[in-house]
Amino acid sequence: MSITINFPFDNPANYTYDNTKIEVIDGKAQLIAVPVGPLADLYFKFDEGTGSDVVDSSGSGNNVTISGTPNWQTGQINTGLQFGTSTIQVPDMGNYEFSTPFSLEFWFKISSGSGDGIVMGKQAAWGNSGGYHVAIEQSRIRLKIDDSTFRRTEWRTYASYSDDTWHHVVCVYDGSETAAGGTIYIDSVASSLLDVNQGTAGTILNTADFQISGRGGTGNELPSTVMLDEVVVYQRQLSQSEINSRYNGGSGTQELFGASSYVYATDNPTIRYTTNLLAEEVLSFVASTTAVAPDQVRFTVFINGPEHWFDGAAWVLSTGYAESNTAAEINAALQAENVLVYPVPVGFNIYFHSDTGVTGVSIEDILVQYDLYTDSCPDADMCTVSGCIANNQAQPVQDVKVSAKLISPSEYGDRGLITQNSNQVVTDVDGRWSMALVENDSMPTGSGYLFNFTGDGIRLKAQKKKVPKLLTRDYNELEDL
Repeated sequence: MSITINFPFDNPANYTYDNTKIEVIDGKAQLIAVPVGPLADLYFKFDEGTGSDVVDSSGSGNNVTISGTPNWQTGQINTGLQFGTSTIQVPDMGNYEFSTPFSLEFWFKISSGSGDGIVMGKQAAWGNSGGYHVAIEQSRIRLKIDDSTFRRTEWRTYASYSDDTWHHVVCVYDGSETAAGGTIYIDSVASSLLDVNQGTAGTILNTADFQISGRGGTGNELPSTVMLDEVVVYQRQLSQSEINSRYNGGSGTQELFGASSYVYATDNPTIRYTTNLLAEEVLSFVASTTAVAPDQVRFTVFINGPEHWFDGAAWVLSTGYAESNTAAEINAALQAENVLVYPVPVGFNIYFHSDTGVTGVSIEDILVQYDLYTDSCPDADMCTVSGCIANNQAQPVQDVKVSAKLISPSEYGDRGLITQNSNQVVTDVDGRWSMALVENDSMPTGSGYLFNFTGDGIRLKAQKKKVPKLLTRDYNELEDL
């Protein structure tokens, strides 16, 4: 499942967006899914193919340098390693107790002989060596957990794998402190076990480094004829479906976690045009003669940064606004704000209320927001005006009449009216309104629309110049595809 914005982003360079939360692929913008936490404790892809440095792709930061001379080979996915006499030590990682679930994953191929040796684990070399490891023994896979007094619990596969073929291994231990808690999956299938022993009773914690190829920092017990790839260590029990996904993803496209372990980086993405497009200009905002007396109306004006503004999905509380007491002051504020450029969202918001009204209750206490933008066909000669109205408590206000008249560039007002037929809509229960407006080449440059917002006790107008056909809006309506 992906969440995609249903709009043709034919050229991502024309837009500005947070590329850590949104990515544009094949002309569509989609949300980026991010893991809830580190993917694993350790993930060596072994895709370096050269040198001695190995990068941890789990997100846990366990980058290391190989001890000895690495022998890079063709792996199951890209490149892999035949360790020979080389080893990898990872400090401060994988110190799991017997009651801790964990999973050890890798691809392996035995190039010759039986491949005997310890593949990986956290355990001292000799003596009372509590810890765990996975080994190859007579071409079979063995998982072993020891306490500090030589008592052990171990699992060993019945089948052997000295066939010079890549196999996928996941050793899973569920933390139950029983032999029933261990499973060895070979090529995504739970293996039949040759023998199972249970005896671990004490702690398995130890101070040894986690090691790939051998144990305890020594050159002993090395699986010298074994090639390894895609080594992953998890402090959790992998499910069958996750193991299937990892095995079937042997092409290199698999993820460490299933979709349920991811979250989207944002649930309210914003994509805007970049600065090469002109912002629209608000000419003026006036109180008509039928409005309440000017000294009874106080205007709070802001563009793209009000106390309360509608981000396309919800009313948002923010800061940054200028308060004016007269129409002249509000127009001066508008002209000052019109110099703002992208990536500030285009559109404007006007918040006004009566000094004598009841704050948050009076119909005079409303916020008007609108912006002009193209529909889903940017080349069409039709654009849409959309907006929202709320009171100063960010509560939607319905039944406010919004009308628009096309006016000439030479003189605004009724004498400059191009058409007497006005579009008219009424705000819905969410305070939203939207209307389609014609914007064709026959309109004189500089012509525009006169908007009227009419409610109980208010008569207000806003004028707008004609703007370029490519306009803007914040795209945060998402379509679940």
